[in-house]
Amino acid sequence: NVYLVTSDVTVAGGVTLTIDPGVVVKFGAVNTYSNSSQDWFRRNLIVEGTLDLRSTPSQRMVLTSSRDDTYGGDSNGDGVGSVPMPGNWGAIKYTNPSNVLHDAVIRYGGVGRSYYSNVYDTQMVWVAGAAPGTLEIRDCVIENAYSKAVYLTNGGATTAIDRVNINATGGPSIEASAGQVAVSF
Repeated sequence: NVYLVTSDVTVAGGVTLTIDPGVVVKFGAVNTYSNSSQDWFRRNLIVEGTLDLRSTPSQRMVLTSSRDDTYGGDSNGDGVGSVPMPGNWGAIKYTNPSNVLHDAVIRYGGVGRSYYSNVYDTQMVWVAGAAPGTLEIRDCVIENAYSKAVYLTNGGATTAIDRVNINATGGPSIEASAGQVAVSF
């Protein structure tokens, strides 16, 4: 199954969103740079509750740009008329770090908004807020992030990263301005 996200999706506190194995979620792509004075906001998945992934090593869940034909085919129907780019969509923003992100492929995100040629909120997996807990990221591929692939700003959270292939194109793969991070390979 392929789903197209055209606005922010919020998993509210106390709510669980379950995603089946092999599901592809494509976020409506926005150009990274614009010389317009208009704010260009990207689409985000905001997790205040629980994201229950049923993905497996052979059927990973994919979060990517609507321009990415590699997963889920040509869902924007333009053939080879567009190509995905880092920053086409926003982030997975965890304000509830008590979650597990596993067996997922996350691609071509990492810009919250752009204004003229400036970009803001440049992370693709973001642990934010002040809630305590541990976000476990394991057995994932996080690639083609605009800047930071994983960013921690929650001082009460711990993020455990295990067996994750990370590729950020314009900045550090992992950055923590608050909280704790444990990485193992």
